[in-house]
Amino acid sequence: MRKGEWKLLWRAAASFLCLFLLFASSCEKAIPIDEPTEPTVEESQTEPPSWTEFIQQDDELDPIPLRGAKNIEDIFVLDIPLGPWNNDDIRTEYLETENDVALSIKIYLQERGTYKETPDRVDKIDQVYRVEHYTSSNKTSYIIVIPIETVAKGRMYELFCFTYTQEDFKKIGSIAYDKTRESLYDAEENLVASISYEYLKGIPFPFINGFAGAKQYADFYNGHYSEAGFSVLNRNNKFWLYKDLAVFDGTRVIGYNGLESDSYKKKLLVYDELCGHLMKDFIYNNKGKLIRINEEFPEEMLPSEDEIAAHGSDYMEYRSRITLDYRNDDTLKMMDYSFSWSGYGTWDSSGKIYYDQLGRMAYMHYYVTHGTHYGYYLYEGESTRPWACIGFCTFGGGLSDFYLFKQR
Repeated sequence: MRKGEWKLLWRAAASFLCLFLLFASSCEKAIPIDEPTEPTVEESQTEPPSWTEFIQQDDELDPIPLRGAKNIEDIFVLDIPLGPWNNDDIRTEYLETENDVALSIKIYLQERGTYKETPDRVDKIDQVYRVEHYTSSNKTSYIIVIPIETVAKGRMYELFCFTYTQEDFKKIGSIAYDKTRESLYDAEENLVASISYEYLKGIPFPFINGFAGAKQYADFYNGHYSEAGFSVLNRNNKFWLYKDLAVFDGTRVIGYNGLESDSYKKKLLVYDELCGHLMKDFIYNNKGKLIRINEEFPEEMLPSEDEIAAHGSDYMEYRSRITLDYRNDDTLKMMDYSFSWSGYGTWDSSGKIYYDQLGRMAYMHYYVTHGTHYGYYLYEGESTRPWACIGFCTFGGGLSDFYLFKQR
């Protein structure tokens, strides 16, 4: 190449370089300093933070370490296809007389090789609650029989029978606990949530005064959905009430501001049917025991004139009520609740909870849009913590939940 041609080539290259630098400079100035840019491939593939960094601490609450804790329960859930169309070991029948019930139980037991005339164990409360337990002849399976007296659709009894073995359960987590605290861990021993609670003057159920790990708690239940609304934390109480939302007159609770909180822990995650309610009146008897809670909706939630005209005068029945009934020894016998369907919907809008002679929640039933749900809490001796929670539904398949808690 000649000398003149080299000069031309060099000038062309220099001109191209200048144009490129000028273009790059103008592009850089056109983008504001604080404007985000798209991540590179390497940035988008970086590892997320450790699991513990996701924990949301709603309250300052130290968890109980799972390793070395004095009291630990392992949590299991029945892991078989539910519903009579999936498993012949689960049977739901509607019968007219006690003799029909007795005959059906006998047939069910004999089909499973058990010829016992009486159950190995019975959990019951008067005429409202009865759970019979049988062990198979080879002692490898267990049978639970629950007859429920009802007048629905002209039928006198509903009978639930099901058979299970220890191998039918899978472990989903563990609970470390003491008298006022509980910490929940998943099956891989990751911390899910912790709560602390206390009993307040004249009220037979506890108030939560500390909660940590709300997101993990919700995720845990999304992965182990409970149709009957059972919880594994604070499981011997259906409702969750938070102390910092309670209104006090001295030392006594006189109200509850369930609708005023926007904290994540107060949102309706799971098993906290009361936390979204604004309750104005806590009424006590002459012994200082809570006997009724009344609720009235705030003005912004009241039905409009158009809604009343469309649905009738019953739509104005926005007042909700919880009534507590006690035995002569002041132990809680029954709780009857009814929430306004016009404000909260029909699911679990009314129900009853029955307590045994020791004041422990043992049985509940409540309305759902397709029928009724039943919940059973089984205890060993005088323990305040149930070893099993069983749920049934009148629609579809009977058995909906079976949680088992084993003390280590």
